[in-house]
Formats: sequence, structure tokens, C-alpha cells
Amino acid sequence: DNYTLQVNPLSGIFNEEHVKYFRFIGRIIAMAIYHGKLLEAFFIRPFYKMLLSKPITLADMESVDREYYQSLKYILDNDPTELDLYFVVNEEVLGELREHELKPGGQHILVTEQNKQEYIEMVINYRFVQRIKIQMDALRHGFKEILPLEYIQIFDEKEVELLISGLGEINVNDWRTYTMYKGGYTPDNPVIQHFWKVIK
Repeated sequence: DNYTLQVNPLSGIFNEEHVKYFRFIGRIIAMAIYHGKLLEAFFIRPFYKMLLSKPITLADMESVDREYYQSLKYILDNDPTELDLYFVVNEEVLGELREHELKPGGQHILVTEQNKQEYIEMVINYRFVQRIKIQMDALRHGFKEILPLEYIQIFDEKEVELLISGLGEINVNDWRTYTMYKGGYTPDNPVIQHFWKVIK
């Protein structure tokens, strides 16, 4: 999704004071909620779950990285022994490939039918929680300085997204201008004309 934001796990490399910025962002989000103002920013679904201290699942990954999701889903649905996977994650950091063990000795622990669920949970936890723990802790700290997190924990992640960002607005004129008609329909077709009248 081109319109969602996510926390950069490398923010500390680019700015030594990044923690202060995340604390500030937490304050801004809490102030917006407190005053009933919407932010023109949508975050990935796991962000809202982390804000609420809810566990992140494999399904949450689908909207963030569909290919990665499909890879993990394949592992879940099949016997991964022949894939020669270990409890490690490889990631590129500023052009350098780095290996991170998901648990002690992970480079020597083969992913099997018996431990694949644990592997998937650890990959998801690393990808969405561990890599950005410092940033999210700072953001949550800033949020709590303005508004106790308990106030929003009555909501689920979808409701918190609405609380923070509202509904995304659709520019009907752009939608109409860039619509491609198929099946013999044209902009002059009575059905299409009626559709646009209803939408406006």
C-alpha cells in the first residue's frame, strides 16, 4: 500500500536523536486523539496493534509484504524440512547483508514440521516488534505523557486507525477521470452515468 507509513528500524543510523522524534510523534498522536483531530497519515496495521500491545499475526503481514506473507504461509502449509531453513533472518542493511539469529544457536536449528509455527512467530516478532522496539517504546512513552494508553485499549486496531486517521478520502473526480471501462461500457452509457450520479 503506497499510503501507509511504517517505522524505519534504521532510524538511529540516520539521526542520533531519533528516539526524541518518536516520543514527539507519540505526543502528537495522543494530542490529536484528545482534541478529536485526524492526522493525514495512515500506518500499517501492525503499528496500531503494537500501540495497543496486541500480538501480531501472520495475517497482519499480508497487507504489509504480500510476498513475505506468501513465503511464510507456504512454510505453514507444507513441510519446510526440504527448504533447508534455519532460525535466522537475513536482511539488507545499507547494502550489506546481515544475518540475525531468531533465538540462541538459531543458525544451527533446522526449521521442521514440528517447529515451523515457532519459526513463523519468531520471524513475525522480529520483523514487526524487535527491530523497532526502541522507536515504539519511545512513541508509546510520548503518547502516555498526554493520554493513558488504557483509554484507547478498549478499541481494536481498526478502530484505533479510524480514531487517529479517519477514513481515507476518495477524490471522485480523479476516480472518474482515470476509470477504464470494460465489457462494452463507455462514460456515456446510461448505467455509468447513473453510477456517477449516485457516487457524487
